[in-house]
Amino acid sequence: MKNKTFYPHEKQYSILLIFFFAVFFSLFICACREDGTSDHFFGENPPPDPKPPAADWKMVGDIDFMLKPGRAPILHFDYLVPHLAFINTGNFSKVSVGRFDGFLWRLVNESGASFTSADYYSFVIYKNVMYVAYTESSEENRISVTGFINNQWQYIGKPGFTHKKANYMDFKISDRTNDKFYIAYCNGDNFDRPYAFMRYGEQWAQLGAAAISSAGAKEIKLAVLEDTPYVAYIEKTAVNKISVLKYNKSLAIWEHIGGQAFSPAYAAHLNFRAVEGRLYIAYCDGSDNSKLKAAYYDGSAWKSADGGGISDGPAAYCSLSDYNGVLYAAYVDYTKEKRITVMSNAGGKWAALGRRNFSSTDVEDISLEINQNVPYVAYRDKLDRDKIMVWKYE
Repeated sequence: MKNKTFYPHEKQYSILLIFFFAVFFSLFICACREDGTSDHFFGENPPPDPKPPAADWKMVGDIDFMLKPGRAPILHFDYLVPHLAFINTGNFSKVSVGRFDGFLWRLVNESGASFTSADYYSFVIYKNVMYVAYTESSEENRISVTGFINNQWQYIGKPGFTHKKANYMDFKISDRTNDKFYIAYCNGDNFDRPYAFMRYGEQWAQLGAAAISSAGAKEIKLAVLEDTPYVAYIEKTAVNKISVLKYNKSLAIWEHIGGQAFSPAYAAHLNFRAVEGRLYIAYCDGSDNSKLKAAYYDGSAWKSADGGGISDGPAAYCSLSDYNGVLYAAYVDYTKEKRITVMSNAGGKWAALGRRNFSSTDVEDISLEINQNVPYVAYRDKLDRDKIMVWKYE
């Protein structure tokens, strides 16, 4: 085996390579930090992630493409997708429903969810199906219910199944997901006495042999708790005080809870909700500068849930909502030029959510919903041609 011959210039190259490697390694060791990083060799470390921006009210959709003109918006969610129903005054006052596609609000169909104009209506989503109950003008304002099935609106049961001249209606579905539908309304053909119907099966049937109460009523609201319907309303014959009744299934009668006409006089803008096994009402107290008040039923009596008032001054158009046991309230704030204020009650104390001036002035018809801990509020903007605006807080 021959010995390899090293030429002088090759030896010089080897020595130079060793020298440069030693110098590079020394500089690298000196330049590195204990964690092995180096600004000189790898560029400066990026700054730590900044704090996420503070939550604020943001418009949902493009202001130039909001649903309009309309009134009485109602927000609901089908999973994460917001849906909005309203009386479409640009379409003969029929009920319309739109959904947000991530960029714009779009009607689910152009003709509307109701087959005629509607003075009153209510909107729910149940098992991925949208339902609308409304007073049907072609049926002397009797109530009909439609559902969006197979990509079209169709009647649920017989149309116009209630008494005529129905008003101040509400519509709920049982909390037991057992397909029980409930309607409550004031019968304008019988001194505005309150009535209720239930659908379980094919047709609608009246709950109780007669009216819920002999009192004339307005602003009637429904709640369903443990598959039992409850009705709240303002008694016109009792200086506008509030009454709440429960349906006794075994006796097929309605019974007052917490006493008849238990609230202060001159109540207005009633809201009613079942939250984690407890019933809540909210209303504007006309006997106390129209402040927004709230109360809950403890099983025997109605107790204050507002600590003297949710609002600082006069309020209107309140809407209640909840998420994970936290109660929320939105209202038109007369101390803020009739803009919207949204409050939350965590730990028994009411506090404002973000800015109290995010909406325009002169707002009416509020609907508040909470989805995945994000509050959404819809309202009618009277200053912008009755455009239906939607905002969220995140």
